Amino acid sequence: MTIEFEYTGHGQLAVKGPATGVVYRFEFHGQRQSVHGVDAASLRSIPSLKPSR
Repeated sequence: MTIEFEYTGHGQLAVKGPATGVVYRFEFHGQRQSVHGVDAASLRSIPSLKPSR
């Protein structure tokens, strides 16, 4: 299962998923990316990343 996240920050952001070890890279404001479900809870704690609807 994957969950799509949208980057609401500025500049670039790289986040390593704690469960999978995958590095998710967000390079611009508004970029969306699918994130593995087991990493999603951790990424939700980052203010500039929001689950997409």
